[in-house]
Order: sequence, then C-alpha cells, then structure tokens
Amino acid sequence: MPVNLGSRRRPVALTLLALLLSCLAVAVTAQPAAAASCYGSTCNGKDPNAQGCSAVNVAATQVWQSSFSVAMRYSSGCAARWTRMIVDDYLHTCCVPMYISIERQIYTPYGYARTHYYVKKVAAGLEGSFWTLMVQNSSDDRARSCWGINDSTPNNCSGWIY
Repeated sequence: MPVNLGSRRRPVALTLLALLLSCLAVAVTAQPAAAASCYGSTCNGKDPNAQGCSAVNVAATQVWQSSFSVAMRYSSGCAARWTRMIVDDYLHTCCVPMYISIERQIYTPYGYARTHYYVKKVAAGLEGSFWTLMVQNSSDDRARSCWGINDSTPNNCSGWIY
C-alpha cells in the first residue's frame, strides 16, 4: 500500500516554521544594551549608574569588614573608575557616618599630582550600595579607593592601581 509522505512531513514542517517564526520574533523585539553616555575624561565627576557604566571590581582593592565591603570599580566601556561600598548590616554603622573616596593622580615631570578627588558620605545606619563619582582612567595615571568611619577624609586606602 502506498504511503503518503506529504502528510507525515507537514507536521514537522509546521513545527519548524513555528520555531523559526518565534526565533525571529525574539530577535526583532530584543533591545540592544544601552551604550554608556560618557568615556574617559567626560566621565569625571559623573554618577556611574546614571551614565550606564557597567563595571567589575578591581581585585587588589577589595576590603571586607564585618558588615561592609569597599572596592574600586572599573568600567572598560567608560574608561573610568570609582569606589563602591556595600553595607550589609547597619549595626556597625548605626551611630556614625562612613565615607568613601576615589583619588586620581597623573604622572608629571615632578612626580604624581592629584587631578581628581571625590568623597561620598554614607549616613549613619544605612544599608545598601553606595558609590563615589567617577574619575577617568588613562595610561599615565593611578587611582586608589579609601574609606573611613566618622572621618570626612578617609584614610584607610587601597594601594595605587596603575
């Protein structure tokens, strides 16, 4: 008895067509990632989140305390750095503010000279993520992150990152 191959192929063809159309619908509706709105020197003094600068921690700068952590952040898409503090437990900071800073220096014929310095006050008793404004990152500079408790000039600092 002859077999009608067309009737067996039709469900497979319809399934493949449906799969193809669903893939196309996803590809058409997917939005590209937002590009950062600053780069290098145009990022100086700007908020990294507001500018769309995604980042990674600079491992050599990470500090963990009992209830908070501090790290320098670096964004290759923005060519910029900043300091971020995450407070996990407000008890350690219940009664006094904390401060974080980022400092950038460039090399001159007379040695390193400060070009940018930003401090962020984290009010007493808060939990969450806090960050400084950004400083640019270039080949002739260095930066460091600092933190302090109840000290508006943070003096617990990472080493210099070149």
